[in-house]
Amino acid sequence: MTYNVNEKNCEAIRVAYLPFEGDTRQAPKKIPMVFRAIKGQTNGAPFFNFSQMDPVTKIGKVELCLPTREVSSNPAVQIKKIPATRALSVVHIGSYDTLLKAYQAIEAYALEQQFQLDSHFREVYLKGPGMIWQGKPEDYVTEIIIPIKEG
Repeated sequence: MTYNVNEKNCEAIRVAYLPFEGDTRQAPKKIPMVFRAIKGQTNGAPFFNFSQMDPVTKIGKVELCLPTREVSSNPAVQIKKIPATRALSVVHIGSYDTLLKAYQAIEAYALEQQFQLDSHFREVYLKGPGMIWQGKPEDYVTEIIIPIKEG
C-alpha cells in the first residue's frame, strides 16, 4: 500500500476517556465501558491516544477516547479537552497487524521535511471491528495522527 502523508491542523476535541496500561491488544475490550459511561452519545470516531508503546511487545500506556459533549456516569471514565495541534496524518486501510508500515511512512516524511514528532500519537478507528461482528480486517480504516513538535 502507498501512503499519502498529510500535514493537518487538528482542532481541540472534548473526549471521554479511560486510562489503560498493559497489552494494548486487550484495550479494545474496554471501549464499551467508555461508551456506556456517556450513554452512547459520541460525536466522532473512537481513538486511542498513546503516550507510550513498545512496537514489539505492544505494551503501552493509552487513553481509550470517545469524542462527546456528555458527562461521564462512571468515575473511572474521565472527561478532558485535548488541545489543538499541528500534526502529520496518514490513513491505513487493512489489518492492524500492518499498521507499522503507515508509521514508517510518517517517520520517513518527517525526516524528509525535517519535522520533529511528538512522542504521543493517536490511532483513530474510522472503520474496524464492531461490538458484535468482527468485520474483515482487510477493510479496516485507521487514521494515524502524530503531532509535530513546535519550536
